[in-house]
Amino acid sequence: VAELPFGRNKKFFSGTNRLVNGLIGGWQLSGVWRQSSGMPTSVGNGSFWPTNWNVSGFASQIGVVPPPQTTKNAPAVVGPDGGANIFANPAAALAAYGFTLPGQSGQRNGLRGDGYFTIDLGLAKRFDLFTSGDHLNTLQFRAESFNITNTARFDPQSANLTLGDPNNFGRYTAMLTSPRVFQFSLRYEF
Repeated sequence: VAELPFGRNKKFFSGTNRLVNGLIGGWQLSGVWRQSSGMPTSVGNGSFWPTNWNVSGFASQIGVVPPPQTTKNAPAVVGPDGGANIFANPAAALAAYGFTLPGQSGQRNGLRGDGYFTIDLGLAKRFDLFTSGDHLNTLQFRAESFNITNTARFDPQSANLTLGDPNNFGRYTAMLTSPRVFQFSLRYEF
């Protein structure tokens, strides 16, 4: 939380009268920046069990995998239904994987998806109203925004990364972050 340098006894407009100080003085700015690297994820072997009938296993990398680059409108591997995808070229990424042979385990955690990113900001102002006895009565105004940049990050654990569904390979089904939200409040303290 940082108090803005405006108003009486501050760096800017320190000699203002009480009315002007009531408008421009006492503002506070707060913020939270959260960012993380992407979580690892794996390509599944589909409905094929190279090890046993309880665990389907992971696919094996057989070629060069294009680096994950989240694309909000990537083409579908087959068909017209594109959309948000962990790869810019899902067909090239799918071609880099093959079914794991019996007795093998495949490649685990070979990809890294989006990381978490959001900036939350708050702006607050306290207005001194009057004194009742020895208690100061104040009114506090707050405006807060969560994910102020409205950054969309997709959940890599929701990406359809299985050889059993090649048409939707790499397609995301859930968000990692929430859309931008604003909230306002008034608080009377006595």
